[in-house]
Amino acid sequence: MLMGRQSYEFFAAAFPHQSGDYGARINAIHKYVFSNSLKEAKWSNSSIIRGDAVTAVRTLQQQVGKDLVIYGHGLLSQALLQHRLVSELKLWIHPLFVGSGVRLLPRRNQQQAQARDQQNSWDRRHCR
Repeated sequence: MLMGRQSYEFFAAAFPHQSGDYGARINAIHKYVFSNSLKEAKWSNSSIIRGDAVTAVRTLQQQVGKDLVIYGHGLLSQALLQHRLVSELKLWIHPLFVGSGVRLLPRRNQQQAQARDQQNSWDRRHCR
């Protein structure tokens, strides 16, 4: 499991006390925390990775042997998306409008995705 400092602090405050299958799974999984400011990671199976997250994730992808998962949408997620290190993206949509905050995708990528969707839609309508 990959996470930035803020996600780590949120999960580390809540999950060590969780029971049940999901809680046990999250507590048992190895957690790679990307932070240059976090002093220590006390939650079980947690390692702090400092420095270049992109290079570190490329290395992890070669070593770990299983899928890596990331929760959250902060700077770490943006960097991994920008460097095409995300092979599958699952979005959980919650009916909450905040009005501001950090964008998951920069406007440029949103415009590219919309243009690609429009092209695919046109292709499906006009190609038989």
